[in-house]
Amino acid sequence: MSAQLSLIIPFYNEEENVSAVITEARSALPGVEIIAVDDGSKDRTPVLLDQEKDIRVIHFQRISAKALPFMPVFSPPHVPSRQ
Repeated sequence: MSAQLSLIIPFYNEEENVSAVITEARSALPGVEIIAVDDGSKDRTPVLLDQEKDIRVIHFQRISAKALPFMPVFSPPHVPSRQ
């Protein structure tokens, strides 16, 4: 069965909080698909996210501001102009 809800969680240099945040998300929203977005962390955040089970992880190589990776997700679809 696929998840009916996806939770996107941005991370940037959060090695001390990765496990707690994922655990809390699982507890608060059982069955939710967790998508962790590492926004170019320089600490061990990427490694710790990759070790978590049953989550999707997206890695960005450079800092792009926590909100920017999600802009295409929330932007309206492109509608061609009528000419």
